[in-house]
Amino acid sequence: MTASTLKVLYGHRVTLTGRLVNGRAGRHVTILAMPYGRKPFVFAILTTDQTGGFSVNATPTIRTTYQAQFGGTRQSQARTVGIRPTMTVHELSNGRLLARVEAASLLTGHVVQLQRLIGGGTWQTVAKRPLIANATATFRLLVLPTSTVRVAMSVNQAGAGYLGSTSHPLLYRAV
Repeated sequence: MTASTLKVLYGHRVTLTGRLVNGRAGRHVTILAMPYGRKPFVFAILTTDQTGGFSVNATPTIRTTYQAQFGGTRQSQARTVGIRPTMTVHELSNGRLLARVEAASLLTGHVVQLQRLIGGGTWQTVAKRPLIANATATFRLLVLPTSTVRVAMSVNQAGAGYLGSTSHPLLYRAV
């Protein structure tokens, strides 16, 4: 079994596909899911197509390992899909920047970093803020020149079962 990606943003999906070696149609394949910190469970029971293939979409909320089983004794190689919190940054009308982080875990108090792009493609951290109860942080930028900025969260701040993440870059225009 393979996964369409091994890293996905929270709330996005991954496609799991495979094919039985014998290539027979109408066989039942069980897909097990093992989310980080939780017990494994049967995610799906699929029926193979005319080539022995199968496919299913999943939207994991935390790092999850998937494995296909056939006939009770045959198993595919396990595939682990890492989850990055979804991060967005928007410029507010007052010139401040609002960062929002989405994940299945409560992230209040976790720290995000505002970074700006400097020469040579390097990201420099210019401010850090803890997330408040609605998983947002506001940055007040008094001395930042017009810059390309993003918000980042380290793997340590994202927490157990998550990867570090960054928002898409945003062109911030100094007021």
